[in-house]
Amino acid sequence: MKTSERRKLILDLLDQAEMVKTQDLMKTFDASESTIRRDLTVLAENGKIVRVHGGAIGVDLYNYGLTVEKRQIEYIEEKQKIAKTASAFVKDRELIFLDASTTVGEMIPFLAGKKIKAVTNSPIHAQRCYENGIPVYVIGGELRQATDAVIGAVANQQVSEFFFNRAFMGTNGINAEFGYSTPDPEEALMKRIVMRHAIKSYVLADESKFNRVAFTKVSDLDEAMIITTTLADEDREKFSRQTTLTEV
Repeated sequence: MKTSERRKLILDLLDQAEMVKTQDLMKTFDASESTIRRDLTVLAENGKIVRVHGGAIGVDLYNYGLTVEKRQIEYIEEKQKIAKTASAFVKDRELIFLDASTTVGEMIPFLAGKKIKAVTNSPIHAQRCYENGIPVYVIGGELRQATDAVIGAVANQQVSEFFFNRAFMGTNGINAEFGYSTPDPEEALMKRIVMRHAIKSYVLADESKFNRVAFTKVSDLDEAMIITTTLADEDREKFSRQTTLTEV
């Protein structure tokens, strides 16, 4: 088999499995460890994959996936369970940040009745806060329609003027080596600023976000607590070494 063919097949495998292990590739292609490692190194240098311990994972470059409307109904039961658990951390007289994540948005009905104030960079979340009687500050700036997130220099300046008791955010990828990641550098920067201005940060994500990497790193895993659905034993053990996990 030609080298180029083998590397293309590795990428095809990643499209199906999201992660490939070096040992498995050696068996699949009847190739030496040095050959597979060289393949993975070249693919990583070309931006096709991300090397991780024991293998590689695919890169979700600028892939925003489904529209906001479709993401709002995808995994809706899981999102609501995660959101309900997350909302229980919020106490009266707190100032919280809610980013544009659809899972974070599911927190809003559970926050109704609490004596809090919210800040958000999502017009949709702002409207839902208003409808649920939650005082809300809306960050201004450039609206990214694909994600309903307000981003950019103006937004960054505004959000940096707040200090939060708690910040709740979504993510596109959670990886043991690369940390939290998202497709858009501007959204990643917004999240980093918020995390620096929060006493406690939380990442809300279902199990599909684990072992994935998007284009831009947000932070290391230990900079936020993860609230998620039930994980496989292997993932629970791996990620709990780096941060606090709450499963619902």
